[in-house]
Amino acid sequence: PMTVYRSANPRALAGYSKNHIPVVWRSNAKAWVTASIFTDYFCHRLTTELKDYCLQENLAFKILLLLDNAPGHPPCLTDLSENIQVLFSPPNTTSLIQPLDQEAIAAFKVYYLRHTFARLITETDGKNKQFWRTFNVKDAIDIIVEAWAEVSSSCLSSVLHCIRPACVHKFREFDTEIAEAKTQIVTLAHEAGLEEVDATDVQRLLDSHGEELFVDELNLLDEQKLENEPEHAEPVIQTLLMKVMAEAFKLISDAINIFDENDPDHKWNSKVVKSLESTISYDQQLYNEKQKAAKQLSIKSFF
Repeated sequence: PMTVYRSANPRALAGYSKNHIPVVWRSNAKAWVTASIFTDYFCHRLTTELKDYCLQENLAFKILLLLDNAPGHPPCLTDLSENIQVLFSPPNTTSLIQPLDQEAIAAFKVYYLRHTFARLITETDGKNKQFWRTFNVKDAIDIIVEAWAEVSSSCLSSVLHCIRPACVHKFREFDTEIAEAKTQIVTLAHEAGLEEVDATDVQRLLDSHGEELFVDELNLLDEQKLENEPEHAEPVIQTLLMKVMAEAFKLISDAINIFDENDPDHKWNSKVVKSLESTISYDQQLYNEKQKAAKQLSIKSFF
């Protein structure tokens, strides 16, 4: 999993190589997944891992990546790989239509909280007063790894059942496992001396980390002016707009016509044109796909 912390080099990780800790380490002043952080992750980590997986499983490197429509997931992701098609869920949608929230993420949050309480009891013998004073990001990473290891491959595959049931073999829901983990959290809380904690409190704590707040906070971050925090300013993510591409193709076409009309060496000019067309073929294909998608969206808007 990718972990974003407010400091690139926290004291708790002094002496550790960021390339060898068991998470993908990124930092941001607000400890949020920003557009630049996710774009870097997409280009330099996710794409490589997906390619390696397809090679290992003897599959064609063709990926459909489903993402929620959050500020941390920039539209330019659709242009960054010819092998990965990125689709975004409708904006401002709740977790009810986002399968990861319903299964895998929900399970991870519960497991993380359970491991946290278990560690609290182990390290303090049930006396929790000093636990949070020494708790640091290294402890959080350890618990993240433990919790993520509990999210089974069956749980991960089950999230696609509501989208494409045929792709999920031996489907089963994980509501029972999640409910049992919540009950265990209540028991652990009581062992830690928090007798007043009940199932409602546990659910309220889990819900407090919901996506609604996360998206609102990210929107607030994007709206902040760069001069307020120049040392932490996020680089602007460029987006290849259709009108920009159309203008670029027109300029290229005009340039080709100029050479065609004035170059006496028609044989050489033909080679130049073919080479240029080959070079921009991917961009042309991308532009055509954008045009097609825009036309489909325009038609659907009438219904």
